[in-house]
Amino acid sequence: MTGKQKMIQIAVIMLLSVIAMTRNEIWRGGDKTLWEDVVHKSPLKPRPYMALGVYHNSIGNYDRALRDYSVAIESASKKIGQGEDLAGSLDIMSAAQSNISVVLMHSGRYKEAEDILKATLRLNPGFPGASVNLGNLYIALKRYPEA
Repeated sequence: MTGKQKMIQIAVIMLLSVIAMTRNEIWRGGDKTLWEDVVHKSPLKPRPYMALGVYHNSIGNYDRALRDYSVAIESASKKIGQGEDLAGSLDIMSAAQSNISVVLMHSGRYKEAEDILKATLRLNPGFPGASVNLGNLYIALKRYPEA
């Protein structure tokens, strides 16, 4: 192996090391930095927005969670309209709608939450998240027979 080939190998190893260290920082930053990076790299996919919404919901940033869920719904809807990943996109859309209803319940907007959950179940009958959240809503409202 010539000196030039060794220098190229060293340069490639150094470059790959820097790339790996950069990627490790993204993973080390937690859910927020990881999903923001995925959204940046795949802005048309619904799942990263859904995950980012779950993150923001978990820290009580409900306005941002609502925006993320809404983008996930819009993106999933486009995929369904294009005939892509029908089952996966429908489940993501249903989960995002169900999660929006939870955010609405936190803010006392029960009627809106109920309407969204019923619409979700019409779109995707038997979707577990919507069924559970609708039952929880009815329990919170003391509408036990409907739960």
